[in-house]
Amino acid sequence: MKQDVGESVAINGDALSAPGREKALLPDGWEAALVDRAVPSPHVRFDDELARDGRGPSWSIAEHRPAGALATGEWARRRLEEKGRASEARFHALARLVPIGIFRRDVGGAYQDVNGAWCAIMGVSPEQALGSGWIPHLHPEDRDRIRAEWERAVAAEAPMVLEYRVEHPDGGTIWLCERAVVERDGARRAVGYVGTITDVTARKRADEERQRLFLAAVEANRVKDDFLATLSHELRSPLCSIVLWIGLLRSGNPDVGRRAVDAIERNTQLLSWLVEDLLDVARIASGKLNVQLTGVDLRPIVAAALEAVRPAMNAKHLQLEAHLDRRKMTVEGNVVRLHQILNNLLTNAIKFTPDGGRIAVELAQDESAARITVSDTGRGIAPDFLPRVFERFQQEDAAPGQQQDGLGLGLGIVRYLVERHGGTIEAASPGLGEGATFSVKLPLSPEEAEATDRTSASAAGC
Repeated sequence: MKQDVGESVAINGDALSAPGREKALLPDGWEAALVDRAVPSPHVRFDDELARDGRGPSWSIAEHRPAGALATGEWARRRLEEKGRASEARFHALARLVPIGIFRRDVGGAYQDVNGAWCAIMGVSPEQALGSGWIPHLHPEDRDRIRAEWERAVAAEAPMVLEYRVEHPDGGTIWLCERAVVERDGARRAVGYVGTITDVTARKRADEERQRLFLAAVEANRVKDDFLATLSHELRSPLCSIVLWIGLLRSGNPDVGRRAVDAIERNTQLLSWLVEDLLDVARIASGKLNVQLTGVDLRPIVAAALEAVRPAMNAKHLQLEAHLDRRKMTVEGNVVRLHQILNNLLTNAIKFTPDGGRIAVELAQDESAARITVSDTGRGIAPDFLPRVFERFQQEDAAPGQQQDGLGLGLGIVRYLVERHGGTIEAASPGLGEGATFSVKLPLSPEEAEATDRTSASAAGC
């Protein structure tokens, strides 16, 4: 049966909701899919009169449909195709404008479509991207992990959220966050993924910095606790000794008088050094450590420092090898602080060298600098601790059965003072049990450096 062009056909809304009955109410060639009030069309109108007669909402094919128009089924198909093309055009227009990378990828991982933002983030052209896989772009350390997560998601036809590093063509590495959902065809079969990528490098770096600061704070708190525990021990030991000898003096025993005075003096000196180190650390932290520089000769300063520690060396039966250049070596320095540098280095060597060991001290000229070297045959320094040996409050773990000595301040103060003199200090050690060597270089005064250059030139001319 043919439907006249000008005839109107009414369809009851209840009938449309019953499966299998829609087409029975329509003439041949008409499709119930047309009659949808939500889809405006010049060929479909809603008939309120039919709705009021008790038969429910109804629609009719407009009587003004142009003569010679396509059969309704074909028209519907064309209409849907046009809507699909318009929707796809809108999607591509939006995809070009948004600053987020958008992609389509098949189940094998090859890119089928990418937008401009995706290309900008990845640093490749659309031609380079389309048809290529994505795994080769990943950082080598992330490839296995991401490949496994991708394969699991594809097998389960599940959405995914991934974070990974990409090796950028400019040679850098960026962090990306990918979110993707399954793309299906008309038969609801999974044919790939549609998703977005966002550059999260700044966030990742901020996270890493926060983690670094957190770990640094934890370490600083641990070091503080260790320092306070060590400080308590270092203060208590000489104080207990002083109290003990004072008690013996009060006993009236004439045999302990001289020994008591020496012990009290020695422990008082220890307390004085501890307090002075603490004050120096506070001055360094506040930038108030005063170092006035004048021209001084290093040789008498080194000789005086050796004499000051000789009693302590004799007490442990240590051998001293001193090699001091006889030439005058003038540097811009502070006599008190230079003596403090040498005293800390020598005291450190004596402390960690066993009885009967050897300590060597050398003063020599190294081109336009004076070099002071203090080496010992003591405990040595572990390779993993060597980079931290000059850090304040740092102490290497004591060997089993041994007790840690000192506050871990001396070498930190030494480095600061050497640098204030315009010099450098280095530490070296073959390892634990192999001794250690500390080398200080201080620039010679300009006059001394010029004299050295003239002497070198004269020697070369001869």
